[in-house]
Amino acid sequence: MHILTRLALVGGLLLGRRTHGEILTTNYDEYNAGTLGHRPYQKFRSVDEFGPALLVTKWDKAATIESSSTTSKTGGSHIFMRHDGHDEVDHEGHRIPNSHSSHSSPVILDADDLSLVYVNRSFHNVFGARIQEDRGTRYFTFWAGNNIGGFGDGFGLVYDSTYRLIYNVTADNPNHVDLHEFALTGHGTALVAAVEWLPTNGLLQKWPSLDDHRHLSGARLLDSRFQEIDLATNKVLFDWRATEHIDPADSMEGRSNAWDPYHLNSIQKTQAGHYLVSLRHLHSIMLINGKTGDVIWTIGGKRNVFSELPAPDGSMTTTRSLLPNQFRWQHHAHYVPGTNETQMTFFDNYAKQTSHGMCTRDCSRGVHMAIDSNPKSGPPTVQLLGEYIHPAHIQAQSQGSVQLLSQEKFGDNVFVGWGHCPGFTEHNATTGEVVLDVQFSPWPTGFIRDALDNYRAYKMDWVGTPYWDPAIVLEETNETTEVKNKEANVASAKDSKTRTEKVTTAYVSWNGATEVKSWTIRATRTDTKKGGKVMAKSSRAGFETAIKYKSSEAAGNRYIWAEALDKDGKVLRTSPVVDLGEEMLGTSFRLTKTQIIAGVGVSALSVVAAVVAAGVYLWRRRTGYHRLQAGDSDEFKNGDDIELNAERDKAVDTPEDAVHVIGSDSENDEDDNDNDDADTDDGSKTGEDAPLRG
Repeated sequence: MHILTRLALVGGLLLGRRTHGEILTTNYDEYNAGTLGHRPYQKFRSVDEFGPALLVTKWDKAATIESSSTTSKTGGSHIFMRHDGHDEVDHEGHRIPNSHSSHSSPVILDADDLSLVYVNRSFHNVFGARIQEDRGTRYFTFWAGNNIGGFGDGFGLVYDSTYRLIYNVTADNPNHVDLHEFALTGHGTALVAAVEWLPTNGLLQKWPSLDDHRHLSGARLLDSRFQEIDLATNKVLFDWRATEHIDPADSMEGRSNAWDPYHLNSIQKTQAGHYLVSLRHLHSIMLINGKTGDVIWTIGGKRNVFSELPAPDGSMTTTRSLLPNQFRWQHHAHYVPGTNETQMTFFDNYAKQTSHGMCTRDCSRGVHMAIDSNPKSGPPTVQLLGEYIHPAHIQAQSQGSVQLLSQEKFGDNVFVGWGHCPGFTEHNATTGEVVLDVQFSPWPTGFIRDALDNYRAYKMDWVGTPYWDPAIVLEETNETTEVKNKEANVASAKDSKTRTEKVTTAYVSWNGATEVKSWTIRATRTDTKKGGKVMAKSSRAGFETAIKYKSSEAAGNRYIWAEALDKDGKVLRTSPVVDLGEEMLGTSFRLTKTQIIAGVGVSALSVVAAVVAAGVYLWRRRTGYHRLQAGDSDEFKNGDDIELNAERDKAVDTPEDAVHVIGSDSENDEDDNDNDDADTDDGSKTGEDAPLRG
């Protein structure tokens, strides 16, 4: 097994402290003990953002499905998820218990190296980040708003490939759009979930069974709704309420004064114009008539009309069947694309508690099944084609997702997001074998009650080219090297001398850019960005790439900038120009001030003490994206597998295999060309000139 573990660490401490760079660890025990924090994170120098610090337990790169440009039908160049606030730390970098940043972000990871590509902390709550298509155009979409006790009051947001807001979708409902679903139909409309509290007394005539529960008198019932909405106008085209079609007495959820009998958590429009829905508290997947709203058929729960066929010959061994009542509290029921609605996937939570390492036949699982809802004779049928269990044997009490990844040469894979348990896995669809196993937070336990979670995880193709510029920060340090006497036969202290010289490190990134493969740092006497001396080059090395060059080599040049290059060496975009001041026109090299010449934003000069005796000077350029900006793109291509580098930061006292370090510094590389409750962000803090609809 080959795992990439990287860290560009300068002046930061690792375990439980603020760190700069990118972290992937392979030490399962240390990570899940909370050594990196209950919500481990990584910081960067070129942008004021943070991203997840990942645990990679298994990664068979040759067996994973990545880009549709090769053999994949469905694609998978990037991984999409939510990442919530990190551990807060004190002035010494120690974690403050039960204190978190409240900001949530949609996150994009590069599937090739798991580096961060996009992050945006302008939202209090985010759910369901993924790529969706409408009338031939692909968009980056997610729900953003206020999480109120597991339900949402927010909006569906649709961004183009430059990360400009195209549609801001709301529902005709007191609480706007619920967090459980925001899906594009591909035909100019969106499907949204919604909830509304209703008095149970007003439902007694429709559902007399409610009168059998005296303690419901005067209580409230949470109605599940969904609407189909026109993207351009926000006009409601179809409105459905569970209370108008489904007896709440069919619920498996215990009664209370604030009762949620249905809990709708996924919607998909079918080829015939009907709606496939998952109703978690009914243990049921239903097909809703697209004209009348009536229930056409039900799988599971008290009203099940399906029979189960035996599993196909030669299929994998499974822990349990589908019927009767062998899936419970489920999420994310969807027809598999390209199967003519004859196959379906969903996440079977099964349990309403969370655990790891304890379950056997009652674990949560991803499910892939065949469905024949209109047979020529006999009842409709389902058939279990495969189930996908987490290698840690986990139970996820809520959330979760399943996605079939299809490729031509090697068969299918299945990508599973584990909901309340903070991880995602990729499996061989035929055998169930895990080929990728990643966590972004320790498992929740009695000791770690504040672990992260993620509603859904997706693996999809995406090409993003942000409208904002790349970012650049310059840092100058003194570096001491040993110069040995070439005539000495035996190395000794008297045979060598030390030499101290100033070295500049350029930290560069482009939040949201997916096509950057390398960086070039240039310097010139004028601010025109024409020509310029090449100071250094580097292949992309993660979200942020650190590139070193000798400061003296920039003498006589006043202006510095970075170029982001694609795989063919074409310049995609350049950073703003950093003005090093008039001192650079002389022979001495003293960086004393900075000024941004090109682009929008501000620069700051900060001195970082205790790193080097002379101090560290930072030039920071922030892009002017009004907070709807993408997370930096860092890509690391290294053949079919990613190798371990056993070099670690010597200042960190950790177990031998806890965290490995691969520095991203490159010197003149010529060859390589459901959690926080807070106010909602309604999409008004968006990119410049971003058109808001509705």
